[in-house]
Amino acid sequence: MGMRVESAEERLERLEQQVDLWRNENDHQAVREQVLRQRLDEQLANNRRCVEQLAAAEQRIGHLAKLQAAVRELHEATLPADVLTAIKEIVANLIGCEEMGIYARRPRRRARAARRDRRRRRPRGHRGSAIVSIRSI
Repeated sequence: MGMRVESAEERLERLEQQVDLWRNENDHQAVREQVLRQRLDEQLANNRRCVEQLAAAEQRIGHLAKLQAAVRELHEATLPADVLTAIKEIVANLIGCEEMGIYARRPRRRARAARRDRRRRRPRGHRGSAIVSIRSI
């Protein structure tokens, strides 16, 4: 009946075309794989950056929480010693230095009045207003 038998040359040509198609598909697959690996590397680098930013943000939040607690203590302080302690904590958190010198001094504009007051002999326990100057050691 009409069954056609393929010649060896035709079969060889068909198989060579099929091999060429498979090779092309394999090349395309390799290119796609390379693109995907590159995207994966970019995503991993982006992920590392995000993790570093998150760690820095968490560190900053912790620092700010300490500072907020110190400021709250400063606002709640009623005794001069408590105020001094709160100021020390705030400076230590902001500057990162545990050793500091805190000096109280009168404002310049009141210097003449202070000299007059010394002449009047104020009582020993009385203290005037002061400016606090902080210097890191």
